[in-house]
Amino acid sequence: MRFYCGLTWAERRQLRGERWLPLDRFKWHRKFAWLPVRLDGTKECRWLEWVERRLESSNTPYETLEWKYRAIPESDWPTGGY
Repeated sequence: MRFYCGLTWAERRQLRGERWLPLDRFKWHRKFAWLPVRLDGTKECRWLEWVERRLESSNTPYETLEWKYRAIPESDWPTGGY
């Protein structure tokens, strides 16, 4: 399901001034989007489907970390029964 969404959870937490601890996840890995996530560089969100994500550091003086998401190409989707 694709739709337009507002701020990410990281952006909302940053606006509230909250801090969070980063995980050691700096390589792309698959994650099921139980909650809506915004794809990096687009205004698209994905929900209830598999996406890939990684942790990246921002280029700000505070060096915050945030998740970046990207869509999985349809050719890489799993096939067959579960």
